Amino acid sequence: MVLLMLELITARKPIERGKYIVKEVRTTLDKTEHLYNLQTVLDQEIVGFERFVDLAMRCVEDEGVDRPTMSEGAREIETIAQHPGSNLDKESTSTSVSRED
Repeated sequence: MVLLMLELITARKPIERGKYIVKEVRTTLDKTEHLYNLQTVLDQEIVGFERFVDLAMRCVEDEGVDRPTMSEGAREIETIAQHPGSNLDKESTSTSVSRED
């Protein structure tokens, strides 16, 4: 799921020009900067990308307990798609779903 999400926000393939998309986004990502400092890798046409990037990066956390389940991720994507410009509390979206094993 995460590769698809990163492909969507960057409009790039998982490996393009010898660069792995997850590594590119991780090394570029800076949550303290405007647009998370992803201007160089971002598809400029996407709306609601901050929430989408946050979800994508949670999906590649090293520890499994820190990653959302597929159903949590799918629900959050649906919420983002329905309200792309809003700043809904992502915690209420992800914690309202029970954890699947």
